[in-house]
Amino acid sequence: MNMPWTLARQTAREAAKPLEAVELALSDAVGLALASGVRALASQPTCDTSAMDGYAVAGSGPWAIVGRVAAGDPVPGVRLAAGEAFGVATGAPVPDGSDLVIPVERCSVLGTLVHDSAAGAPDPQPGKHIRRRGEDWSAGDELIPAGSLISPAVVGLAAGAGHDTVLVHRRPRVAVVVTGDELLHSGPPRPGRVRDAIGPMLPGLLTGADLLGTTHLRDDPSALADALTFDQADVLVTCGATSVGPADHLRRVLADLQAEILVSGVACRPGHPMLLAVLPDGRCVVGLPG
Repeated sequence: MNMPWTLARQTAREAAKPLEAVELALSDAVGLALASGVRALASQPTCDTSAMDGYAVAGSGPWAIVGRVAAGDPVPGVRLAAGEAFGVATGAPVPDGSDLVIPVERCSVLGTLVHDSAAGAPDPQPGKHIRRRGEDWSAGDELIPAGSLISPAVVGLAAGAGHDTVLVHRRPRVAVVVTGDELLHSGPPRPGRVRDAIGPMLPGLLTGADLLGTTHLRDDPSALADALTFDQADVLVTCGATSVGPADHLRRVLADLQAEILVSGVACRPGHPMLLAVLPDGRCVVGLPG
């Protein structure tokens, strides 16, 4: 009996076992799954920083300008007293004692004094435009759980948290076996022979895997059995020989190899004679119809 499509997908997902973990540079890890969670190596922000260009101020204005700091500068070694202001750029650390940052758009500077020039606007609330230390996350927080698929966004988050590398499950190694006496592998089809269209398509579908190569076989059960004993592959994808006709040897070969068949047909048209099996050593065989 053919298995429903959703159940077949779930069965395949559950049959896959995590491969060993390797440490890779962030740029090499896209498309893989995390073998361990990513934790923050430092708090973000690492200190109180300004979210706007403007002036960090303490107390009521007008405020006397006592210094200036740019993004990338160290934390100013001063503590603002009431009535004092410190010029800050977006992302720059604010001095201790800062109550809030007034954006430069609403500031007017007369000599060494800063005035809030937004007449009639409500007074900014304490802490306004200051990103406090650890506001995004604290050092040690788990930001990305184990098992997560690494996307470009995940790479950016891991880099922002201080990581140069991540521990991932390595890519599965896949070997493709295409069978059929009737197949042509070049040129146009002709009476009695058809061009293999699936074999050339499979490498492009095997995203997130390392393709070891494609083998083309005639309808020979011995050759097929030999191909399925290729132990360098974690997954063997066969094309053809999945049905029950006289030239369809895959099921008999799998039985001889003592494989466990988990999916023996899927309720879909076309392509229902597909199958999924697990060999005694744990390698998976994905059988696609020709």
